[in-house]
Amino acid sequence: MHKFYDGNKVVEIPTAIEELTPEQYMYFITLASLFAASASMSETALRVRWLSYLAGLGPLDFTLFLSERKKLFLEALPMTDNFFHRGADGKLLPHFDTPVNLLPEIEGYHGPGDMLDGITFGEFTECSSVIRAISENPAADAMEAYGHIARVLYKIPKEKEIPEILYFHAPTLFRNVLKLIESDPIEINGEKIDFRIIFQSSKTGNNYDDKTGWVGITFEVASSGVFGGVKDVENADFWMVLLYLYRCKFEYLHSKRKGR
Repeated sequence: MHKFYDGNKVVEIPTAIEELTPEQYMYFITLASLFAASASMSETALRVRWLSYLAGLGPLDFTLFLSERKKLFLEALPMTDNFFHRGADGKLLPHFDTPVNLLPEIEGYHGPGDMLDGITFGEFTECSSVIRAISENPAADAMEAYGHIARVLYKIPKEKEIPEILYFHAPTLFRNVLKLIESDPIEINGEKIDFRIIFQSSKTGNNYDDKTGWVGITFEVASSGVFGGVKDVENADFWMVLLYLYRCKFEYLHSKRKGR
């Protein structure tokens, strides 16, 4: 959070996406959508609108103020840098890369916790299969896929309408966590755990890189009997299953290095 004097009072603004309230987060998604759809909204206009909103100006932009007060906002503008990044084409893009669930509840529907805490392994594999399907088939109905993920993560019955914002938020949150699991060590209880070893190829032993993805892993875990059968694995806590997989692969790699 950052505090600055706006010419009338001291205001406090978030400086990272994790600090946003649900209302601010939803506004940021709406603003990002308008920016993506409008050829007339410049990068400067996007950043001015965002800071103006965060500073509590509502629909008013600080560029309308007299130069002395406007200068105070321009000096604070760099504090919002973390909300944006440059794409491969150099264009400024809003930044939504966080495993924190900034929208835990909407219209009475409750989603998972941060890092998808609380979901079952079956729910995770179902969503990962949907993500994999649309990535491998550009012709797939992306909106239908995103809606599917929203229903799974927020327990939305088939007969109920999906809150529109979840078509963006639910798959974005899921992708963010999946990317972390597959690319970076994750801190759990103060220790860095590198879940990437689960997917390291091995000629024998516990090899989960068999091209069947997370569904294949479900059958592998079920065969061990630790959690029970396939249905029991699917109903087990996602992170408990993942930690079990990590432990199995870690022990296998450790014994292999010792020549056992």
